[in-house]
Amino acid sequence: MTSDPGWTPELWEALRLVEAKLDGGLTIELWDSMPEDVRRGHEVSAGRLVVRQSGTPGHQRAVRRMANALEAAAGKAVVDGRYSCLATDAELDVILWDVPLTIREPDVAVYMCLPTGQRRVRAEVVLVVVEVVSPGSAADDTGRDDPRRGLVSKMTQYATAGIETYLTVFLRPDDSAIHRVQQWQLIAGSGEYRLVSERVNGIDDYALELRVPFDATLRFEQPAF
Repeated sequence: MTSDPGWTPELWEALRLVEAKLDGGLTIELWDSMPEDVRRGHEVSAGRLVVRQSGTPGHQRAVRRMANALEAAAGKAVVDGRYSCLATDAELDVILWDVPLTIREPDVAVYMCLPTGQRRVRAEVVLVVVEVVSPGSAADDTGRDDPRRGLVSKMTQYATAGIETYLTVFLRPDDSAIHRVQQWQLIAGSGEYRLVSERVNGIDDYALELRVPFDATLRFEQPAF
């Protein structure tokens, strides 16, 4: 979709200035009014716009491999009767909470299907999120909060929002393959994750071997690029 002609660079800069001065930051109504191509390049954290960086080709291939594996596993969980309907999407807006508005775009999300006519995906229906870690996103993806800078990481926000399973995927330095995968599970009632497994290419056979919220496996040779 092309930008609304009313959203000139000058107006976009004005929005940034207004947003910086607003007590509550952006609202869902203002977010909805932005052109789709503007929203696609941003997330919202505590009412503030966050630029979302484009991934490398290796990053994109890792996202695709993880999404395919999880989608196949989610489909089997539905066939087996564990869930009535599950959907898997890459780079999907997930509303974690409305005030202050926080909308994150995990690389992959598995969630319970939405009722007909509903288009907003909220954290309460999300079962699994995946982030493929890049040098520029490492602090955000791995929970390195920085209170002095006002940084609350995506990992912390996902846990606070109650998303049960969080997977962090690390690539080899040359982007040629997945190097390791960490599985984090929510500690009930705590709003925090604990590391339950870390699988390393060259040591473990499987990059992914989930048992909750459904069974899912992916061998390391499968995600070789």
